[in-house]
Amino acid sequence: IPGFIFSQQSKAKLNFSGFIDAYYAVRSSSPNDLMSTRNRLRGELKMLNGNSYFFTSFNIFNNNTITSQNGFELREAYLEYPLNSWNLKIGRQIITWGVADAVQITDIISPLDFTEYLTRDYDDIRVPSNAIKISYNKPKVQFEFVYVPIPSFTDIPYNDEDNPWSIFKSTSNIQFEINTDNKPDKKLKNSEIGSRISFFLSGIDISVSALHSWNKTPVFSENFSKDTDTVNISTHYNRLDILSTDFSIPKGDVVLRGEAAYYFNEIQLLKNQLPDKTTTKNSLNLLLGIDWYPGNEWNISYQHSIKVIDGNTTFINTDKITNLATFNISKSLVRSTLKLSTFAYFDLDNSGLYDRSSIEYALSDTINLFVGYDWFKGDKGVFSPYKNNSEFWLKAKYSF
Repeated sequence: IPGFIFSQQSKAKLNFSGFIDAYYAVRSSSPNDLMSTRNRLRGELKMLNGNSYFFTSFNIFNNNTITSQNGFELREAYLEYPLNSWNLKIGRQIITWGVADAVQITDIISPLDFTEYLTRDYDDIRVPSNAIKISYNKPKVQFEFVYVPIPSFTDIPYNDEDNPWSIFKSTSNIQFEINTDNKPDKKLKNSEIGSRISFFLSGIDISVSALHSWNKTPVFSENFSKDTDTVNISTHYNRLDILSTDFSIPKGDVVLRGEAAYYFNEIQLLKNQLPDKTTTKNSLNLLLGIDWYPGNEWNISYQHSIKVIDGNTTFINTDKITNLATFNISKSLVRSTLKLSTFAYFDLDNSGLYDRSSIEYALSDTINLFVGYDWFKGDKGVFSPYKNNSEFWLKAKYSF
């Protein structure tokens, strides 16, 4: 744990830190309305007592634009206890697997929060899981066992008039009714279990994992009412089993990364069928990424992921092969106080795009200022619901 060394202590050591940030975004096209006015207090409490380590973090939000976000949020709260080569971590925690950057292939235990879609920091988008994690650590090998009694699912804003990122938003001409009854109940029978073994070898790190989980983001089906002025939306979930592997190979100023995951019984929506009709298909999911650090505080990276659905896909509402790419470039200047960066997702099959470009300036050791632009493009595919949500934004952050 950063800042702590596990050893026997006669008294508990406490540390409280955090930050205050303010984020304001405005749509860059008509009607130029506010997209977010988020003010937040983030607190983090760390306590070390002997070998026991406790960590909790929380957010207090005030957002006059997206009012559903106002209030208190418990972020993480877990107890960690190491014993020789073993480590027990129990409680509300964020679990990350794999080597992909901001793309989920093997890393699906902790889902995502799309309240403001992808426009927040990726660490803030992750949804913690209430889990038990046991790990065995040696210099060249690590084994992890994860048990999630009650799984978490992707947070998606439905039909929220105050939220510009809400999907299926009702209008004067058409109303949406959302049915989430298919979401798995909070019962032990719906728990998740997984294990992962990692090897840290000369010139390569490689992991193999298995996970018994769910599709964390639902599949949506639509059904018009008889008078055609109401659309009934149903959400669908299904058990998902995953076998996966990932690797990382550093070579000079380049790092090559990759992931491969085989999904068993991934839920799919059928085309032109009766409402709520679904099936399942197996799929192969691959990602290859490269990071280049040429010096002078440049960082350039590219990732390409591909999904291939097994068998005949004529009757399902998903393409047999889909491609997604990301590109990131950043440069620090002025003795590392000024940072220019852009990170872009490319929906290669539908000419879709989401790009976040920003300028960050460290005014002091505790104060950082940001200005940026989020650009959405696409008439089809995953970014099409947000094609009119391109925005300018400002952010200020004070750390303590």
